[in-house]
Amino acid sequence: MLGGTIAGNTSNFSGGGVYVSQSVTFNKTNGIIYGYTLGNINSNVIKNSLDTVQSNSGHAVFVLYDIISIRKETDAGPDVNLFWNGIVNPPTFNGGWEY
Repeated sequence: MLGGTIAGNTSNFSGGGVYVSQSVTFNKTNGIIYGYTLGNINSNVIKNSLDTVQSNSGHAVFVLYDIISIRKETDAGPDVNLFWNGIVNPPTFNGGWEY
């Protein structure tokens, strides 16, 4: 992702803004992927079947690799870079993730 905006999505599992498959490369520079903030209409959010907001599920971005997950819950603004490479073994990642 180079620029742009991902906002206003709801998921009932993980990755409200972006769900990254474990065997791909994901690189976010610039742009914004919204996380969850109560009352913000741009928020991406994870909710269960009872419409309850869920924690630790990657409101902005979520990656699941075997039993390990990395995620970004809060806004990933223009200055927050996120990188995931699931093509290599072991996978590599860096940037402003919130594990």
